[in-house]
Amino acid sequence: MGLEKRTSIDKIEFVGAARSLQIRDLVEVLDNGVVISRSSVRRVLSPCVRDGEAWVPNGLPEESEYIRGIAEAAWDDDARAAYLAAVDARSPVGVVDA
Repeated sequence: MGLEKRTSIDKIEFVGAARSLQIRDLVEVLDNGVVISRSSVRRVLSPCVRDGEAWVPNGLPEESEYIRGIAEAAWDDDARAAYLAAVDARSPVGVVDA
Protein backbone atom coordinates (compact mmCIF):
# COMPACT_ATOMS: atom_id res chain seq x y z
CA MET A 1 0.00 0.00 0.00
CA GLY A 2 2.84 2.43 0.82
CA LEU A 3 2.52 6.13 1.55
CA GLU A 4 -0.76 7.94 1.05
CA LYS A 5 -1.76 11.58 1.56
CA ARG A 6 -5.32 12.30 2.64
CA THR A 7 -6.88 15.78 2.86
CA SER A 8 -10.27 16.53 4.39
CA ILE A 9 -12.17 19.55 5.66
CA ASP A 10 -11.73 19.61 9.42
CA LYS A 11 -13.48 22.83 10.43
CA ILE A 12 -15.57 25.60 8.84
CA GLU A 13 -16.16 28.94 10.57
CA PHE A 14 -17.69 32.28 9.68
CA VAL A 15 -15.63 35.26 10.81
CA GLY A 16 -16.85 38.82 11.34
CA ALA A 17 -19.76 40.81 9.99
CA ALA A 18 -18.75 39.98 6.42
CA ARG A 19 -19.03 36.29 7.30
CA SER A 20 -15.70 35.45 5.69
CA LEU A 21 -15.43 31.70 5.46
CA GLN A 22 -12.44 30.23 7.30
CA ILE A 23 -11.72 26.62 6.40
CA ARG A 24 -9.26 24.32 8.13
CA ASP A 25 -8.11 21.38 6.02
CA LEU A 26 -6.64 18.37 7.80
CA VAL A 27 -3.71 16.82 5.92
CA GLU A 28 -2.69 13.33 6.97
CA VAL A 29 0.14 11.14 5.70
CA LEU A 30 -0.46 7.42 6.09
CA ASP A 31 2.00 4.55 5.82
CA ASN A 32 0.22 1.28 5.14
CA GLY A 33 -2.99 2.73 6.56
CA VAL A 34 -1.40 4.12 9.75
CA VAL A 35 -1.30 7.91 10.24
CA ILE A 36 2.34 8.95 10.58
CA SER A 37 1.91 12.71 10.17
CA ARG A 38 -0.91 15.18 10.65
CA SER A 39 -1.04 18.92 9.94
CA SER A 40 -3.59 21.65 9.29
CA VAL A 41 -3.84 24.25 6.55
CA ARG A 42 -6.16 27.24 6.90
CA ARG A 43 -7.64 29.36 4.16
CA VAL A 44 -10.05 32.29 4.23
CA LEU A 45 -12.63 32.95 1.53
CA SER A 46 -14.21 36.40 1.20
CA PRO A 47 -17.67 37.23 -0.13
CA CYS A 48 -16.24 39.57 -2.80
CA VAL A 49 -13.24 39.49 -5.14
CA ARG A 50 -11.66 42.00 -7.50
CA ASP A 51 -12.44 41.74 -11.19
CA GLY A 52 -10.29 44.44 -12.75
CA GLU A 53 -11.35 47.66 -11.08
CA ALA A 54 -14.67 46.35 -9.72
CA TRP A 55 -15.60 44.20 -6.75
CA VAL A 56 -17.86 41.27 -7.65
CA PRO A 57 -19.46 38.46 -5.65
CA ASN A 58 -17.06 35.56 -5.10
CA GLY A 59 -18.42 32.57 -7.03
CA LEU A 60 -15.76 30.22 -5.59
CA PRO A 61 -15.06 28.41 -8.88
CA GLU A 62 -12.19 26.39 -7.36
CA GLU A 63 -14.22 25.14 -4.39
CA SER A 64 -16.46 22.10 -4.01
CA GLU A 65 -20.22 22.29 -4.38
CA TYR A 66 -20.43 21.75 -0.62
CA ILE A 67 -18.35 24.87 0.18
CA ARG A 68 -20.16 26.93 -2.48
CA GLY A 69 -23.51 25.98 -0.94
CA ILE A 70 -22.41 27.07 2.53
CA ALA A 71 -21.09 30.37 1.19
CA GLU A 72 -24.21 31.06 -0.88
CA ALA A 73 -26.37 30.58 2.21
CA ALA A 74 -24.35 33.12 4.21
CA TRP A 75 -23.11 35.69 1.73
CA ASP A 76 -26.07 37.98 1.24
CA ASP A 77 -26.00 41.70 0.37
CA ASP A 78 -25.35 42.62 4.03
CA ALA A 79 -22.27 40.38 4.20
CA ARG A 80 -20.90 41.81 0.95
CA ALA A 81 -21.52 45.38 2.14
CA ALA A 82 -19.75 44.64 5.45
CA TYR A 83 -16.77 43.18 3.57
CA LEU A 84 -16.48 46.19 1.24
CA ALA A 85 -16.79 48.58 4.21
CA ALA A 86 -13.93 46.76 5.95
CA VAL A 87 -11.80 46.94 2.79
CA ASP A 88 -12.46 50.68 2.49
CA ALA A 89 -11.61 51.22 6.18
CA ARG A 90 -8.19 49.52 5.73
CA SER A 91 -7.27 51.51 2.63
CA PRO A 92 -6.50 55.24 2.92
CA VAL A 93 -7.98 55.95 -0.51
CA GLY A 94 -10.28 52.97 -0.94
CA VAL A 95 -7.81 51.16 -3.20
CA VAL A 96 -6.56 47.70 -2.35
CA ASP A 97 -3.76 45.79 -4.02
CA ALA A 98 -5.34 42.52 -5.08
